[in-house]
Amino acid sequence: MEPAASTIRNAHSMTVPDVAAALGVDPARGLDDQEAELRLRQFGANALTTKKRLSDVRLLLRQFASPVMLLLAGATALSLAFGEYQQAVAIAAVLFINSAIGYFTERRAVRSLEALRRLGKRSARVRRSGHVQQIAAEKLVPGDMVLLDAGDVVAADMRCASSATLRIDESALTGESVPVGKGIEPNLTLAGLHERSAVLFKGTHIVSGVARVS
Repeated sequence: MEPAASTIRNAHSMTVPDVAAALGVDPARGLDDQEAELRLRQFGANALTTKKRLSDVRLLLRQFASPVMLLLAGATALSLAFGEYQQAVAIAAVLFINSAIGYFTERRAVRSLEALRRLGKRSARVRRSGHVQQIAAEKLVPGDMVLLDAGDVVAADMRCASSATLRIDESALTGESVPVGKGIEPNLTLAGLHERSAVLFKGTHIVSGVARVS
């Protein structure tokens, strides 16, 4: 068997047999347990690397460390020194508005990453060695055949191998509030994320239907 690729750049535009061949897996049987262990060691866990979270105070102070913010702070100080109080107030207002925008944007990004890390602690149903098993989502590896049902959260980016009346809530990814249908038919190579009906994305939710994905 050929070595499996860790990722497939255009899985959405490939047929299911081609994706299975590239990942070195029999869709009906799934990976063997030993092969799954080898891939876990080779590719690592299906989880984001963790870093110590900055406190809100440090996150706010970090906004003032950029060159642009330092220039604005310097301009404010010079304006005060020369008695240009209105100009100083205007520059200071810009300084604090930019800092606030940067702070809330970064804070939201940090919370999104934390949500994805929590997602990695969920479990997933996979078919390995011909049997259905429940494993920690962080132990998913390239080539795993994952079984999904209504109410499940997608634990990794996956290519749909089979489905029935499958609809996904992708609002967290695309902003689209209406659930979208998914299936096995390949998409155009240049299709945008919202057009890739053959791919399920990490963090999205199964609204209805069932699927087998890899």
